[in-house]
Amino acid sequence: MTNHENKGRYNHKLESWKSALSAVGNKSGLCVNKNIAWGEAIDKIVEEVRKRVPPVPLYIDHPLGCDSELEKVEKSLLQIDSCAACLMLGIHGDGEISQFVAELYNKIRPRFATASFLSNISEKTNASGGGLEHLQETLLSEMGEEVKYKIGSTFTGSSEIMYRLGQKRVLLVLDDVDKIQQLKSLAQRENWFGHGSRIIITTRHEGVLDEH
Repeated sequence: MTNHENKGRYNHKLESWKSALSAVGNKSGLCVNKNIAWGEAIDKIVEEVRKRVPPVPLYIDHPLGCDSELEKVEKSLLQIDSCAACLMLGIHGDGEISQFVAELYNKIRPRFATASFLSNISEKTNASGGGLEHLQETLLSEMGEEVKYKIGSTFTGSSEIMYRLGQKRVLLVLDDVDKIQQLKSLAQRENWFGHGSRIIITTRHEGVLDEH
């Protein structure tokens, strides 16, 4: 840059380059030394990027146009501004409920550190769909947790969910649940998740909610 200055070249560009370099130089970065492993440093960087990059909303072909109803659920039932405890909300209804909850998810997703929308659970837990263990892996992955090995049993998967998400404020949607075992494996209790978390369950089988 000094050579360019001495030769009087690109004066307007030099000023913009200097300004940019000065701004970058004044920003504090993550210091990686012998006390911080590279893997830990990378995890911290990824977590910070996740916080800054806006989440991609779920694609909805034909919105229902029910903003007032979404507002009521958000404030009255989910108490979205409260961080006191984890709250579970079960909704019983037909297929249109899934779209309603998808729109609700898009609306409130930015308020949470991390989130997951598990759709068509009844279909995905059959043999060809991969089973509950695969859904547990998907849940953890979408919540930003690295799954380094294949979960071998729902018991192991449940333990991983509790251990990794027990201190995080998360948003989780379990869509189209039809068996109690699905809930036991994915979100059995409120204390599986951190304070302020919101768990939304949709089902066509009211008895599943009663049993849970």
